Amino acid sequence: MSQTALAAALGISAAHVGHIERGTRHASLETVVAISQQLEVSLDVLVFPDKISDSSRFAGFDQLRTLIASACELIDEMALSAGD
Repeated sequence: MSQTALAAALGISAAHVGHIERGTRHASLETVVAISQQLEVSLDVLVFPDKISDSSRFAGFDQLRTLIASACELIDEMALSAGD
């Protein structure tokens, strides 16, 4: 799926999709879920690619996986600090 097609399906700009892929902008949790739905991959495939035996099939998503993992870490940190 092209960036343009993904962006149209998500209702965001292709430039924003490019930023997400490159890790220069963070995606909201809602956007990450929408990306996984559009690409027809589960969130665990995007977030935990090492746990998937056929990860070569998703080699093009390396930057996106890194970004999503970073977003998950930020969410965890925010949840921990909110509990303080």
